[in-house]
Amino acid sequence: PLRPSVRPSSFTVFVHMRARTHTHTHTHAHSHTRNTRMDTSDENEGSSSVVRVMTDPIHGGDTLDVFLHPLVMMNIADQFTRMRILSSSHDSLIRVYGALVGVKVGRRVEIANSYEVVETQVGGKTVLDIDYLNTKRSEVAKVFPPNWDTFIGWYTTGEEASEDDLEVYRQVAHINENPLFLVLNPNPPAGMRELPLSIYEVETHLISSDPSNANLLPTHFFAPITFRLETEDSERIAVEHVASSSMADEEGGSKATEHLEAMRSAIRMLHSRVSRLQQYLSAVEKGELPRDEGILRQVHSLCNQLPAIDTEDFRTNLLTEYNDTLLVTYLAAITKGTSQIDSLATKFSVTQDRSGGSTASSGSSRHFE
Repeated sequence: PLRPSVRPSSFTVFVHMRARTHTHTHTHAHSHTRNTRMDTSDENEGSSSVVRVMTDPIHGGDTLDVFLHPLVMMNIADQFTRMRILSSSHDSLIRVYGALVGVKVGRRVEIANSYEVVETQVGGKTVLDIDYLNTKRSEVAKVFPPNWDTFIGWYTTGEEASEDDLEVYRQVAHINENPLFLVLNPNPPAGMRELPLSIYEVETHLISSDPSNANLLPTHFFAPITFRLETEDSERIAVEHVASSSMADEEGGSKATEHLEAMRSAIRMLHSRVSRLQQYLSAVEKGELPRDEGILRQVHSLCNQLPAIDTEDFRTNLLTEYNDTLLVTYLAAITKGTSQIDSLATKFSVTQDRSGGSTASSGSSRHFE
């Protein structure tokens, strides 16, 4: 389906420009450890699990070698920009969801591509369309090379992982027992030099929320993983093209944009003038305005300049030109075929002369001629 042409946002340009680096190591190391509790034990005393986000890099990043392709970031940025433009409120905090695909060999995980996933909000929680996800997985398996269609995990947009993301984890855990989770921040702070995204893996630990209570609750942690950007030649060329186009749009628009804007202005002006003529003719017909023969003659002359494409003469001329074009095409094909036959006869004659069959060759040559 056609989708509106969306001017890349500053966030999209930022992702494109940062993705131009061939290899980039990214981690969320801080000078201190921050555990963000989404559920407190006081509020969820009977809960079977809580979720926390760990920013201490020692909890993740040592078990897997994760490589991320720029195509994934461009897909997410494109999906976010389209959904924000199509939304009625143009909310910059809108969240989009999708699946990550790639290849996993041992400790090496390469996230090569992604696709969108349909989701709905039920009771304030995000529910993925699992049937749609399974259909997309089967379609991807038919297109991608073997072992490159592995479901690696899921992605979303936002500032950081939340409790709602844990619900999504439970929905996709049956596909991949240890899925990766990518969060891309569409509103990075000003002056940020790193890529505004994080990759997590889910860890589960038995932790007691109260030192005086011996009951241990399974607590899920989103542990950040260190990743690197991995680009191929084709991706590098595409990223350079998108980045240059985005910069051209920011500086005043590309040549294609200028051309389309000029055509749009011309069509708008033509439409406004034709509308005025139509209003004038309607007013004259109703007797609201006096009849001006000079203006009516100009309108009649203008209408006569329009091509008449529904007449019998037009259809006859069109068929005549079409048949003439086909005749020229057939004549060119016959000429080319005759030339190829003559070349074949010459080669056959030379071959027969070298083998001692000059008589047969001459006869064959005269026969072909």
